[in-house]
Amino acid sequence: MAWEVAQWTGSERPYFAPLAAILCLQVTVEESIWRGYQRVIGIVVGVLLATGIVRWIGLHGWSIALIVLIGTGLATWLRLGSQAIPQVGVSAMMVMTVGGHHYTYYAYERVVDTVLGAVIAVLVNMFIVPPDYTPTARAAVTQAGERLASRFREMGEWALQGADLSAGVKLQKETRGYIEELHRASDDVQKAIRAVRFSPLVVHRSNILMKLEKDLFHLRQGYAHAAGLLRTLMEWKESGALGDDALRGWGQRMMDVGHVVSAWSQTVSGLDTRTEAETADAAATSMKESLGDIYAYEAALWNDLRQVMHDFRVIE
Repeated sequence: MAWEVAQWTGSERPYFAPLAAILCLQVTVEESIWRGYQRVIGIVVGVLLATGIVRWIGLHGWSIALIVLIGTGLATWLRLGSQAIPQVGVSAMMVMTVGGHHYTYYAYERVVDTVLGAVIAVLVNMFIVPPDYTPTARAAVTQAGERLASRFREMGEWALQGADLSAGVKLQKETRGYIEELHRASDDVQKAIRAVRFSPLVVHRSNILMKLEKDLFHLRQGYAHAAGLLRTLMEWKESGALGDDALRGWGQRMMDVGHVVSAWSQTVSGLDTRTEAETADAAATSMKESLGDIYAYEAALWNDLRQVMHDFRVIE
C-alpha cells in the first residue's frame, strides 16, 4: 500500500514509504503514532541540516562525520526521542551521499515518502484489533482486591486473638508489600489502556478498562484505610486503654470489611453471585448504620485532624 501510494504521488524511488511503514507499524495504535512522529521529525531535521550545510562544506569523509555528529547532537539536545536521534544522522548522511547533485529533490522525496509510510502504518493499525490485555488487567485488579480482603481478615483475626504488638508490626510490613503489588496491577491496567487507545474498533474493551482504572482508585484508598486502621489499633493497644470488648468488636468489624471487599472483588472478576453481593451490601449498610451519619462525619473529621497533627509533629 505504501509503495503504490508513493508511486501515485509521483515518487520515482518509493522504497522509503514501505520502509517507514514497516518501521512505524507497532503493536498498538499509540505506539505506531509515536514511532511515526519520531521518525518524521528525525528525517525532517536531518534533511534540513544536510541541505543547509552540504553546499558549504562539500562531500567527503570529514563532512559526513561532521554532519552526523552535529545532527545527532542537536537531536539529543532537543530530546527528540530514541527513534528520532539516529534518524537525524542517517537522513543527513543519505541526503549528502545518495542525493548527489539533486539533493534538494531527493530530500523532499524522502520526507514525503516517510510521511506517507507512517500515515499508512497508523491507518492500518487502527483497523486491526490490537492484542487484548483486558483479561490480564482484570485478573490483576481482582487479585489486588482479594489481597486487600485477606488483609482486613488477617487484621480481624489479629484483633480477636489479642492484638499482639509484634504481630501487628509484621502486618504493617506485609501491608506495605501489598501496596507494591497494587502498583504492578496499575501498570497492567495502564498497559491495557495504551493498547486500545486510538483504536475505534474496541470501544467496549476501552470502557471496561476505564472502569478497572476507577476500581484501582478504590483499592488504593482501601489500602490506605487498612494501614490507618491498623496503626490506630496498635497505638490504642499500646496505650493500655483498649479493652477486650472493644478489641473483639473491632476484630469482628475487620472480618466484615474483608467479606465486603472480597464480594466486591468478585464483581470485578465477573464471577460474583447476587447472593454474595447482597450479603456484602447488607454488612456494609449495617456497619454504617451502627455508627450513624452525624457521628460518622464527626469521627472522620477528628481522625483526619489527628492524623495531620501526627504527621506534622515538629519534635518526634
